Amino acid sequence: MEDLLSDIDIQPKLARKSRRWVAALIDYFIYFVIMMVISYVFGKGETDETGSITWSLTGWPAFLGGVIPWFIFIPGIEGINKGQTIGKAILSLRAVREDGGHFNFGTAIARHILDFVDYFPFFGIVGLIVASNNRNNQRVGDMVGKTIVVQA
Repeated sequence: MEDLLSDIDIQPKLARKSRRWVAALIDYFIYFVIMMVISYVFGKGETDETGSITWSLTGWPAFLGGVIPWFIFIPGIEGINKGQTIGKAILSLRAVREDGGHFNFGTAIARHILDFVDYFPFFGIVGLIVASNNRNNQRVGDMVGKTIVVQA
């Protein structure tokens, strides 16, 4: 006699690329707002010839002001929140490990260490092209981190 309950293979539903892209835009918009606040608080205000004031960070403060919040905001939130950033939570998405293992801060760092390849050139077109050409819709960061993004 066949046991119907033990033969069930539950496969998570992969997230649509368009929803992933919107979630990433939400996350990076929030990150850039945080960066503007950091630049305003810790940066140097400069007035141009039209009287407009711009705030900027240079040197090590710029590097630390950009890198530290990135590690705290994107991978930090995702690691603490079991694979969900703010954007993913809004769109009911979650990053999970391919092997079903525990998603943690290390997994989140591995996923996002190459974000500059996936997202920054041309607003995510590279990540979208890569995700469109593999069966699990994985961008470069997902392949490195051995993760997939699924409907939560």
